[in-house]
Amino acid sequence: MRFFWRIVFCVFLLPYTGCDLRTPSRSAEEAATELLAIWEFGDTSGISVLFSADAVYADVPNDRELVGIEQITGYVTHVHSWASDIEIAVQSLRATGESAAIEWVMTGVQDRPIRGMIPMATDRRFTIQGVTLVDVTDGRIHRAVDYIQVLPLIVQLGGYVTLPGGGVLGEPAQN
Repeated sequence: MRFFWRIVFCVFLLPYTGCDLRTPSRSAEEAATELLAIWEFGDTSGISVLFSADAVYADVPNDRELVGIEQITGYVTHVHSWASDIEIAVQSLRATGESAAIEWVMTGVQDRPIRGMIPMATDRRFTIQGVTLVDVTDGRIHRAVDYIQVLPLIVQLGGYVTLPGGGVLGEPAQN
């Protein structure tokens, strides 16, 4: 909401103040909240304003680092390419200075194949928990890191893991 009022202020007083909308003065808390909204709704049009051009987004469970607007946009759109009915509930948000930590729960339905992982739609609902850390400089995210519980997602979608000694996480499909 503060960004909205900044726009209103700048539009009316721009000739007198030299206000510059290209460099938003968003806090780490505001940036983290905006980021989760992008994740929830899949509208990636705001990524180029929210992130610095050389931003890094670490996807820890998949051991990937995405660099720059194009790769970060691809990271978000990938989830929306296989899931629908996505909702994100914030469990906690802590921000100090230029950093924020946000704990969240994402729910949705896997109704399309997950490229490179699940070649079909399971039409199963899923719930995953995660934490996103955000570092902001000059009102833009320059680094974000996701820590996500991936194994519960795989099990919820019908996968399983066979452990040494015969233990199984999840339930193997019966033929």
